[in-house]
Amino acid sequence: MDTQSERLFIEALGRSVARSQTVIIATHREAILQMCDRIIVIDGGRIVADGPRAEILARSIREPAA
Repeated sequence: MDTQSERLFIEALGRSVARSQTVIIATHREAILQMCDRIIVIDGGRIVADGPRAEILARSIREPAA
């Protein structure tokens, strides 16, 4: 995703969040993760973590990827 497309996507995501809409996205971009209330981490087709953003991001800092 180029810079302009990412900016437009983040703006649209912000509008959806403001309207309390549920949005499911797949990303590794920190800017987008910061807008999420809940994060689900999938590895090898299995859910390996699920919870509030702060909890999941804190856990990922403590537990490096294999």
